[in-house]
Amino acid sequence: AWHQYTFSSMHLHTATALLYLAFLSGGDGLRVFRPSSITIRRQVGQLGFATETEWQYAGGKRNPLDPSQPSRTVEASGASVRLFEARLADGSRSLLKEFLGAEARAIGDRELAVYRHLEEEAGGAPDLSVGTLCGHMISDEAFETRGFREAWEASFGLAVPPPAAGRLWLIFRWVPLRTIGGFARVEQPPAGLAGLFDWGAAQARREWVRTASRESLRALAALHAAGVA
Repeated sequence: AWHQYTFSSMHLHTATALLYLAFLSGGDGLRVFRPSSITIRRQVGQLGFATETEWQYAGGKRNPLDPSQPSRTVEASGASVRLFEARLADGSRSLLKEFLGAEARAIGDRELAVYRHLEEEAGGAPDLSVGTLCGHMISDEAFETRGFREAWEASFGLAVPPPAAGRLWLIFRWVPLRTIGGFARVEQPPAGLAGLFDWGAAQARREWVRTASRESLRALAALHAAGVA
């Protein structure tokens, strides 16, 4: 007999491309966009999730030499979310998340529900260090037309399949795609010998890390206080 415990994590891969497509909305708060006035400029990345399963066996005994009795398995989903840079009708930049497939759609629906809950709790846009969601849309039958697909292929090529009808898209205010986890890998220009005595620069880096950590914990605490686990 065995029991399994499942967890999910996300991984990011980057890509580039170019096209435009359209959406516009109406109303305040989280808006419902329709295909009419967003310009999709390029693909900036894609996300996938991995399912990690921990296994426990009857009697608590497991043969570590038996490949049929793993202690943990990981199954990657492949690309599940595509990220695009776009411009709204007012000229502002936005980040689009297109959810592919049923599992990804379920994740997107939960994400949208969380933002709606946070907005209701805050009585407006939540004051949190999280992405600002402008609204969402469901791609319609126009995405299946020959003209749309030819325009998509002409702009993106064959490497980026065109979106299908019925997919969920979340539209966020644009932010640079740099994460705290990538801070240590960002190359910093050498300061030369003077840098050995530049305590101000070292202090600024330490303060950045402290501020990023503090704001991350503040956002996490606020999410938990709002009922988001």
